[in-house]
Amino acid sequence: PGFYLTLEAPSATSVALALSMAVLPKNKFLAAQRIDFDWPCRGLPKAVHLDNAREFHSNALKRGCQEYGIEITFRPPGQPHFGGHTERLIGTMMGEVHLLPGTTFSSVAARGDYKPADTAVMTMRELERWLTLQITGIYHRSLHRGLGRSPQQAWNQAMKSQAQVRLPHSEQQFYIDFLPYERRAIRRDGIRMFNIFYWTDSLTTLLH
Repeated sequence: PGFYLTLEAPSATSVALALSMAVLPKNKFLAAQRIDFDWPCRGLPKAVHLDNAREFHSNALKRGCQEYGIEITFRPPGQPHFGGHTERLIGTMMGEVHLLPGTTFSSVAARGDYKPADTAVMTMRELERWLTLQITGIYHRSLHRGLGRSPQQAWNQAMKSQAQVRLPHSEQQFYIDFLPYERRAIRRDGIRMFNIFYWTDSLTTLLH
C-alpha cells in the first residue's frame, strides 16, 4: 500500500511518511513520477501489524493510531514466522534491487571488491520511480500464489463489498498527527524549544 525511501535510519518520522503514503490517495504522487499505472490502495486500516523495532514504539505512532481508531498489533517476540509474508516480499524486492548498478549488496562479504559508488547510475528520485514501477507495474499485476490472482485484482474485488474506505478528513493533518512531538509548558515568555522562545497572542488564554 505504500513505502518511504530514505538513507536515514528508521525513525518515527519515516514511519509517519510511510503510513501516510499507505493511507492517502496516490494520484498526485504518481503524476509527479510520470507513471500511468493505477495504485488504488488507500484508506485507514483497522489495525497495523508491526515487529518490535524501536521506531514502532514511539509515542507519536501511539497517539496517531489512537486519534484515528487504528489498533496496534505487535509480532510476538522470538516468533519470526508471524511476519513471514512481509519478509518474503521484502526479500523478493531486495533481490531485484541488488541487480541494479550501484547496489551495496546485503553484506560486506557479498559485496566483495565491487565498488557501488563507481557504478551507481540512479539518483534517489530515480530509484523511487523505479521502485514505484516495480510495485504498480509488476508486483500488483502479477499472479500471487497465495491469493490465486494478482494483488490488484484481490484489492478491487474486496472493495466491491466495501461501502466506502475510511479516509482522513485532512491529508496534511493526518501526516502531522503521526510526527514526533515534544511536550512543553506554556510560560509567560512563551514556549521554549531548542533554546528558542516562541510566542503568539493566542497562547495568552492558555496561561494559568
